[in-house]
Amino acid sequence: MHALGDKVFVLYVGGRRRKYEAHVELASSHMDLSADDTILGLIDLIRGLPRVHRKTWDLARRREFNVGIEAGLEPHGFELRLRQQTLKAITDVRGALVVTVYAPDLSETRLPAKRVRRKR
Repeated sequence: MHALGDKVFVLYVGGRRRKYEAHVELASSHMDLSADDTILGLIDLIRGLPRVHRKTWDLARRREFNVGIEAGLEPHGFELRLRQQTLKAITDVRGALVVTVYAPDLSETRLPAKRVRRKR
């Protein structure tokens, strides 16, 4: 992952035999970038890879751009829209878009206690 430099956070690199995988995040993705800007930033890095590393990308069985969404109890709905330019850029590098929705962590959510009426 050194080919991508300090512009990414490496979350995981590993595997065995002929099955290896790497999970990275754009280092600036935690700076309130939109999903579009984050994906396009990663694609710019992929396009700029030296030929030998770009070949590794091109030969990969899966090339995924995973957008993670941490669900909450509110709002009831959330829509994530990606621009046509972003979708085209993903297909241009032979990638796929994946959306992962994480369940809310109810241990951190303080729900109001139910009131129980007692009969007198």
